[in-house]
Amino acid sequence: MLQEIFYNNLPEVMSKTGSTFNGAIPYVGFFNSKGKMVAEIFGLVDKQGFLNVAQSVKAE
Repeated sequence: MLQEIFYNNLPEVMSKTGSTFNGAIPYVGFFNSKGKMVAEIFGLVDKQGFLNVAQSVKAE
């Protein structure tokens, strides 16, 4: 469970990673080994859409 103070500031915390997260769920963020945001998925996405994003991140 996220602490309330963290959850209330989540968009601000996520923006420090380069994310454009606005509190929408579901949300998936992809980070590289240095902690930099490399891709994001907002809202519902089908399996193939998720795999497409994951493959594009893996290729980088």
